[in-house]
Amino acid sequence: MDRSTGKIGGAKNPRKWGNFFDFRAAYLESPEAGAKMSPVRITLPDGTAVTSGQGDLEQVLSRAFGRKRRPGGGAPPVPGSPAATAEEYWPDMAGLDYQDTVTDF
Repeated sequence: MDRSTGKIGGAKNPRKWGNFFDFRAAYLESPEAGAKMSPVRITLPDGTAVTSGQGDLEQVLSRAFGRKRRPGGGAPPVPGSPAATAEEYWPDMAGLDYQDTVTDF
C-alpha cells in the first residue's frame, strides 16, 4: 500500500508501478486449508530476499519502490475507516469502457 495515497499497488497501473514485475513473491511453505498462513519470501529486483515477517520490511519495500509503502495483507480495516482502493489504467483502445485514463476500484 502506498502510504501517501492509501492505494494498493499493482500491475493494473504499470505507469505508476513500473518495476512491479521485477519483484517475485512465494510462500515459504505451501498453504493448506485450515492452517496458519505461511510467511512469504519477496525477492527484490536486485536479488535481495526478504520475508513478510521481517521487522524492517516496510522500509525495505519503500526503498525498493522509491516511495513509502506498507505490505498488504495486514490487519483488516478499522470500522468506519475508508477501505483500501487500487488504480487501474485503461489504455487508449477502442471498445474499452474508458480510454487513456486511470480509474479507482
